[in-house]
Amino acid sequence: MKFYEIKITLLLKIDVKFIDLQEFLSSNINRAMVDDDYLKTIHTNKMFKPYCIGSLYPFDLEHKVYKANQIYVLTLRSIDNLFIKKLSTVLKKSHKLDFKVIAIESLVKNYSYVESAFTLTPTVISVEDEKTNKIKHWTKEDSSLEFVKRQIKNNLEKKYLQFFNEKIVAPDDFINFISIQNRKPIMYNYKNIKIFTNKFKITFASDELSQKLAFLGFGVGILEKNSLGFGFLTKGK
Repeated sequence: MKFYEIKITLLLKIDVKFIDLQEFLSSNINRAMVDDDYLKTIHTNKMFKPYCIGSLYPFDLEHKVYKANQIYVLTLRSIDNLFIKKLSTVLKKSHKLDFKVIAIESLVKNYSYVESAFTLTPTVISVEDEKTNKIKHWTKEDSSLEFVKRQIKNNLEKKYLQFFNEKIVAPDDFINFISIQNRKPIMYNYKNIKIFTNKFKITFASDELSQKLAFLGFGVGILEKNSLGFGFLTKGK
């Protein structure tokens, strides 16, 4: 197993507030994808996406705004090399985006041991509100972190089955340790709704099946809405 990574150096054409960033990034990536038939098929497919979007760097923590005419770096990963190649091509050619691509660096990450990870971008978990029976986004008041561990495990097992046509079931202690990294939910705007998200530190078990799922998490993201820029992992320290 391996995943493919591109680091996109770009120049923003407009200001982008932090609360709007993930919608901004995903909408621009989607806008580029419709220019290629292969990418368009992936975009319109309702199944798990074979890629995940990171965030812009550097981040102005004081003002929480990404400024127009400033240069930033965006990291994107996929387990599909053809997807990465085609996306790189359309991003370089497109003139309808809210940023100008200056350079794209491509990397290949071969399967390797993963001890721990941080969610570089926060995660989304959909749960049913017991009072209203409507879907909402999980917060720590809803249930314990054991629930989050199960959701991460189940989500990655389903992704592995879809992408590799092989069912694997990791042990219950697939995640040895998990902790929440934010004091209150991190909120984003998306299509006129508010998405409540959380960041986690995770330590994985060392057995083969757990490691396969952990590595897959780096290639396609964990939990939900990875193509919107949520659940993007970076290695722990």
